[in-house]
Amino acid sequence: MRANFVALFYTFSTVPIVAWQYVNPSGTLLVILVVTIIFSALFFFTWHNHLTKYFNEPFASQFAVNTSTWISALLSFALLWYYVWDINKIDGEFRLANLSQAMEIGISQMPNPDGLLAPILMLPFVFEALELWVVVQSKSYYLILLLSFKFALVGFFVSKLSILTSYFVDKIVWEKFDE
Repeated sequence: MRANFVALFYTFSTVPIVAWQYVNPSGTLLVILVVTIIFSALFFFTWHNHLTKYFNEPFASQFAVNTSTWISALLSFALLWYYVWDINKIDGEFRLANLSQAMEIGISQMPNPDGLLAPILMLPFVFEALELWVVVQSKSYYLILLLSFKFALVGFFVSKLSILTSYFVDKIVWEKFDE
């Protein structure tokens, strides 16, 4: 019962966050997320094969999933932190904007403002614009670290989803063909 609740909570919290990053990604962010996905899956399979020499199967799988998630999440955190810190340049329009103008900038960044999902998508776009506005107006480097941690959360979710999907495909799908 607990596993079902944990799985439901993880799914309902992860999918919207990761999907939000793919709504309007930059090319660099997309490359970082794809590298995270590939690295996570490859590292998991390599680490799992290595651990099966020393541990029995349920323990090797659990340990491989947990450690490879954290290692690939740390890699993605480093890449995403560098992306937020150095590559992702904040537009100059946030420097001169007030609060309502920052909200208008967020609404103007929506890909399709007249679409069916526009009212739902408006909130994350406005929230992201307000985050950037607060960072620019406060001129604090500590707030940039908070934005980095938000991206690190996305990197952790992408790593965990990649590893769990790889594990599912390996154990459930491919073992059915081996029988």
